[in-house]
Amino acid sequence: MERSASMWRIIVLTMIPGIILVIQNSLHLRATAKAIESKNSMKVNVNHSLELGVVIHYLQLETGIASLYLSSNLDEILNPRVLNAYRNTDNALERLAYWVSHKDAISLPAYFASKESFHENLRRIRKEVSNITVLEEVVNLYTVSTDVLVDWMIEAAKEERDTPIWAQLVAYHMLIRCKQMVGLERDIGSHFYTHGPSSMKRLIWYKSNYDLARTFLAAFGSYSEKGQALYIDIVDPRLQDIVDELRAEIINNSINEFSTDNGVHWLDNMTAYLDNLKEVTVQMAIYIESEVEDEISKDEVEVVIDVIVLIVTVVVTFAVSCLIYKIAKDIQNVKDMLQEKTLHLEKEKSRTESLLSQLVPAKISKRMHQCATEPEFFPKVTVMFVEISNFDMLMSKTTPAETFALLSDIFEVYEKRLIPFNVSKIACAGSRLMVASGLMVRISARAAADVACFALDLLERVGQIQAAHVLGGKVQLRFGINTGNLRDNRAAVGGVITAGLTRYCLFGDTVTYARTLVDTCLPLHVQISESTFSELSSQKNFIMRKRDDDKKLDTTTYLILGNHQSSVSQSDI
Repeated sequence: MERSASMWRIIVLTMIPGIILVIQNSLHLRATAKAIESKNSMKVNVNHSLELGVVIHYLQLETGIASLYLSSNLDEILNPRVLNAYRNTDNALERLAYWVSHKDAISLPAYFASKESFHENLRRIRKEVSNITVLEEVVNLYTVSTDVLVDWMIEAAKEERDTPIWAQLVAYHMLIRCKQMVGLERDIGSHFYTHGPSSMKRLIWYKSNYDLARTFLAAFGSYSEKGQALYIDIVDPRLQDIVDELRAEIINNSINEFSTDNGVHWLDNMTAYLDNLKEVTVQMAIYIESEVEDEISKDEVEVVIDVIVLIVTVVVTFAVSCLIYKIAKDIQNVKDMLQEKTLHLEKEKSRTESLLSQLVPAKISKRMHQCATEPEFFPKVTVMFVEISNFDMLMSKTTPAETFALLSDIFEVYEKRLIPFNVSKIACAGSRLMVASGLMVRISARAAADVACFALDLLERVGQIQAAHVLGGKVQLRFGINTGNLRDNRAAVGGVITAGLTRYCLFGDTVTYARTLVDTCLPLHVQISESTFSELSSQKNFIMRKRDDDKKLDTTTYLILGNHQSSVSQSDI
């Protein structure tokens, strides 16, 4: 009974992951469906914003010609242009598919309630233009309507910040605002070319719209590389130069002649520039629509995959549960035998780990238990050789037993101090020890500092060890430290050699130069390379000086004199 209950518990446990997967897939399927619905709505809104953009464009053109008409004192030569602008605006309004009732419609004038009432108000404005003598009044009459339509256009194309097309929509909004400011700039500029700067207030009005247009255009380019490319492709460079020159004449008050012809010249060029911006807006909207389509396609594929995964999960969960029930009986019979063998294997594993940790660095040993270790390239490992410089003298004056007792004391200090400084022992031969830092974290900002602190610590601790029965027989260490260079493809390569006795080896230019540094180092000194000096200089904790007395090396080396955070210095040692 107990064994049967245990098997059923196993079956239930195996079904839990399948149930969780079913729930997760269902939730993901629901979220993806909502995303598709949202993006379809976004696509419709972008189309609507594009239609609104056409109405705004022609309304801006109408505002510009009306401003020029007023500035020219109702010059009859402009009548055909005015009537043509009226027709274009009316046609754009007629083509508008629907008129959205917005949440802020209560706070707006009543003529925004429908397309018909808006059109009726537009006709009223056209009748009033011929009776107005102040430019600002004409521009303001049109600007009220244009501003609201621009706000609606932007409102129609909004998306959450975290979506992939968010930046493109922001760029689209910036372009719409830029085009709005350019339209106002064109309207005001007409007066400058027909009458000149009648007041500083009007010049400031023009300059503020000019600055806003440039700001929105710069923001448009920064948010969308695609939009910037479209602007470069569509806007005629020669037209851009002409517009910039005309703008500069207004800002610098350098217009030579004021006339209706000059006003028409300004209006035509700014209108052409607005047409270019309109085309950029259209192409940007088309690009956003294509991006939304791509996102919808991806989401639809995800829905299909989720449905398939959901079905497969249910079927597989049931099949696995039946299979588990069958094999659980066999597992139960083998369980007791495996427990006995597992205990034996655990004991052998513990012995193997203990032996392996003595042959290779501890962290490398852990890796070897997890998987086979492949040779690795270390571009910025810090390698140090430490050697007993007076070892031959001490060995000549002591018995073999005393020599090994001395070495035992020294290497005991080595082993105890490795872990606190995050340093790995690589090899030990005779009186020389090789260690490294930066093996586990390949590019470590602390590797050179850890090795340097380890060297200063050993100088202090090992320097106090006295060889038995030898006058003046204190142990003298010398050190050579080198840090690899990221640009050197032969810096250091490390790996485990399993032939014969398993051991970890490190080879390369970094190791070779560190060995040279210890060979040429003075007793009781820590000699470092230029690369190590550069690493330690950024730490600002170490006292170092350039070594000038070494003629054996053709490279610059340095000596570590101490550490600001330690009470021990080179002079103390």
